[in-house]
Amino acid sequence: MPTRPRPDELGWWFKHGRRLVKKNIPTIGSIDKFQADWVAWWSVTQPQWRQTSSWPFEQGDAAGRDWGTLLNGGKDGLFLVVVSLGWWINARDPAVDSRVDDAVADVTWVLDNLVSTLSAAAITGA
Repeated sequence: MPTRPRPDELGWWFKHGRRLVKKNIPTIGSIDKFQADWVAWWSVTQPQWRQTSSWPFEQGDAAGRDWGTLLNGGKDGLFLVVVSLGWWINARDPAVDSRVDDAVADVTWVLDNLVSTLSAAAITGA
């Protein structure tokens, strides 16, 4: 996964041992900045064929498409996406409109399609 424009909170978490304990959850000072950084980071991880010029991103037919970086995301890969979504969910004010619901839906759509892609490849031996 690319490190830029990754939210600063992920860098903080790396520097503090990457532990999944309450005392090691980064403080999100500005939810607006976090969500803008998160959406920008998620955008750069997407394959070129996905329309990412507006939010939420287009969710068209993904059958047979190349997922690029998302299938080869490195040591932490999509785990970082899911962890950071959790921080965002915990930090948001439910009374204020947030992009997190759209983000969760988009990540879920991507994960479903990645599973389908990997399953098809396993069946065909590709």
